[in-house]
Amino acid sequence: MTTSSNNTYEKRLHFITGFLALGTLALALYGLTLFPAKAALQDGWQTPIIAFELARSPTDLAFLSGASAQGLRAKMAAGQQLDQIFPFFYAGLLLVSLLAALGKKAGIKLSMLGIPFCIIWADLWENAVIGSILDRLNQGQGIDQFLPLMASTWTKWGLIGLSFLLLAHAERKESKLVLGLGLICFLLTVVAGFSGSPVLGEAMALSVSVGLLVLMVRGIFRSFRYFLR
Repeated sequence: MTTSSNNTYEKRLHFITGFLALGTLALALYGLTLFPAKAALQDGWQTPIIAFELARSPTDLAFLSGASAQGLRAKMAAGQQLDQIFPFFYAGLLLVSLLAALGKKAGIKLSMLGIPFCIIWADLWENAVIGSILDRLNQGQGIDQFLPLMASTWTKWGLIGLSFLLLAHAERKESKLVLGLGLICFLLTVVAGFSGSPVLGEAMALSVSVGLLVLMVRGIFRSFRYFLR
């Protein structure tokens, strides 16, 4: 690339990173007002949406069953509507973070860059399964979709964990914070997936949230610093 081309690429990357970081932050904060904040969950679960996504049996979803849970289901459905957009922002943020970390090596790392795109597909698949389960619960029907729920959910979380691992590898010399968070996110994803532990599932979700928050804050700060210099 020429110097002019490098400058144009860098400018666009900073602009897109700032946009995606701000968008991810705004949508995440808005999502907190939509999804139910608490419910009568089984032992170990703390967050209703995480308990839903990582459910493995009807017992895990008892808090959403019955006429008394209609309000919770409505809130969950409202949050899922937002989640039709959210994956494009947080997965896009992971993508541009990888692009920035890889630099000139991006051209030979296309397989790594394809993973965030797969996250979007997996998250939308999960949303469709969750929507179907909510429809059945609203109709008073039983739930028999735990296999597709687990398949879609763990495909999404597994790809997120893998993205953080790749980012940790790409930034291992530049950022010890990203290195540490990336390794933690990946390891918790693996352990939570195989164990089925609610506590580890919540820890996994928390670690990913912290990892994304770091990328958001860093992306916003770097973009503003670049354009204000």
